[in-house]
Amino acid sequence: MKRILFISHTLDFSAGGAERVFHEVVARIDRTRFAPSVFVGGDANGIPQEYAKVDVPIEATKTLILHAQKNPIRLLQTAVSVVSLAFALWRKLGREEFDVAHVNTLFALHFAFLPCMLRGIPVTYHEHGLARDRDHSVWGQLFPFMARRMSHIFAITDAVRGEVLSYGIDPNRVTTVYNGIDASCSKPTIKEAHGDAFRIVQVANFLEWKDHPTVLRALALLRKNVPEARLVLYGQSKNPAYEKSLQEIVAAEGLGDCVEFGGYRNDLMEFLDEFDCLVVASRAEPFGLVLLEAMRADVPVAASNGGGVPEIVTDGENGLLFPPGDPLGLAKALERIAREPGLPIKLRTGGHLAIRERFSFDAQIQKMQALFEIAAR
Repeated sequence: MKRILFISHTLDFSAGGAERVFHEVVARIDRTRFAPSVFVGGDANGIPQEYAKVDVPIEATKTLILHAQKNPIRLLQTAVSVVSLAFALWRKLGREEFDVAHVNTLFALHFAFLPCMLRGIPVTYHEHGLARDRDHSVWGQLFPFMARRMSHIFAITDAVRGEVLSYGIDPNRVTTVYNGIDASCSKPTIKEAHGDAFRIVQVANFLEWKDHPTVLRALALLRKNVPEARLVLYGQSKNPAYEKSLQEIVAAEGLGDCVEFGGYRNDLMEFLDEFDCLVVASRAEPFGLVLLEAMRADVPVAASNGGGVPEIVTDGENGLLFPPGDPLGLAKALERIAREPGLPIKLRTGGHLAIRERFSFDAQIQKMQALFEIAAR
């Protein structure tokens, strides 16, 4: 049996899809082949309750301090935190034996890479982002150096894999492993209309690259032909100035009575099916786990045709695509879902088929386990 140490800087689901994927991999790994443990940088809110159901040892250290800004004081705070975590991991690797270490995030890679290398433990890494987007960030500088020395890299889409390979990484050490979702409850249903409104939802943390302005401007265009259209925005507050700019767009477009800022919800999957359409408008989304969650919940999707999204959404079959940053293109897609007879049920049926055939947990975990065993050898 192979001993595997899963390493992440956070377990907090509100951080994004990478943390939800991490939980599922830890929970579903085959215990007859692997003995998993978790090392995490620590969370101010503690370990999520979902981990109480996962029989796995978890070592959480002090809360990791992360600052992306190049402010000297904040960089020093982060550097001290990273060094402290590296020493804590070094001590753990000295106390316990592991066959492979799997690192879930780029932040975690900065404190995990050196201790693992010095202890002679093979490292696999889960790339959840478009690497070239980080070229000018503090966190992207060391990535090419570390990537060339890893045992294997899991890329969540071919688009992500292509960007990793652009650093000159051996193609045999970078494999596309699509994120999975529970396919057992993915069955098309006959949905009832929710009143007279056409309800649209965007689930995205408030970051500029998620491109909320395009969604708001598309809503203004859509309401000329679909006046009953309503929009709810769910996500964690990340940038107050950005959120203020969105409020200004709402006011300028006269959307105050049809746009709701719903904040962050950790129970969103329980009522996602109440919406008539989900929008993903990111300039270049690496994957977009919420797309699969919407498909499973019987909600048609309209998504920007950038990053890894076209690998998830096939236009006209399990969703509609529009050019990134194009409010008119999005408005037309939304109008088709609202008005075109038979289209919503076609997209919902296609979404369930995609989940069963291409994006199940079983497919994801089996592929990852095979690569873990190769790395351990």
